[in-house]
Amino acid sequence: MKDFLVVAAVAAGALGIVGGSVGAGHDTGTLVSPPEAVVEQFVRKLAGARYDVALAHLHDRSPAMRDRIRTTSDALRARAGAIGQVEGKRGVIDGDRATATAIVTTERAGDITIEFRLIRHAGSWRIASF
Repeated sequence: MKDFLVVAAVAAGALGIVGGSVGAGHDTGTLVSPPEAVVEQFVRKLAGARYDVALAHLHDRSPAMRDRIRTTSDALRARAGAIGQVEGKRGVIDGDRATATAIVTTERAGDITIEFRLIRHAGSWRIASF
C-alpha cells in the first residue's frame, strides 16, 4: 500500500509540473487543438453545411459572419462536388497569432487550398480570417 501511495504522489507531482509548464508557457497545441486542427475541423463543418457548429471556430460570431459562412460553404460545395478529404497544414505561430492552411481534396476541382489567420482567444485558437 505504501508503494502505491509513493507512485501516486510521484505521478501527481509530474502531472503538476507538466500542467504548470504548459499553463505558464502559454500552450499552443498540447492541451488545446493546434491551428491546423482548428482549420481542418472548420472546413469539414463547412463541407457538411453545419453552419452553426462551424461558427464556434470563429473569433467573430456576428450575423455578417454567419452569412459569410453560409456563402463560403455553398460556394465550396458547388465548386468542389464531393469532398473526399480535408487536411490541415501548420503555418507560423507567433505568440497569440498563427496561420494555417486547409487542403481540400475533391472529385471535381482537385485540391483546393484555403488559407487562414488565427488568434488565440481565452486559451484556444479561433479563426480570425479566411
